[in-house]
Amino acid sequence: MISRYGLYLPLPIVATLLALAYGANVHHPWLSAVITLALTMLGGWIAGAIGQIIGVIVSALVIFAAFTLPEQRRMAHEEEKREREARQLPNEEDM
Repeated sequence: MISRYGLYLPLPIVATLLALAYGANVHHPWLSAVITLALTMLGGWIAGAIGQIIGVIVSALVIFAAFTLPEQRRMAHEEEKREREARQLPNEEDM
């Protein structure tokens, strides 16, 4: 089993570094990296190189659903709140 990881080790390392860099943008760098490394290594243990590629894809989907979507929703909610407050405040021209 160890030799299977040795043959395909560059893929989990590169994917983990990319997840770490992307995770820094969504404020969860280490958790993103751990999820990617775990799913990539699990995929490699189950199905070799193809499993690792599937693990990278699944980890990207998990990171997107768990971190990116909530961040986008929060930002959209804040923008909507700012627009609503701007409409409710009187304009200088009206005064």
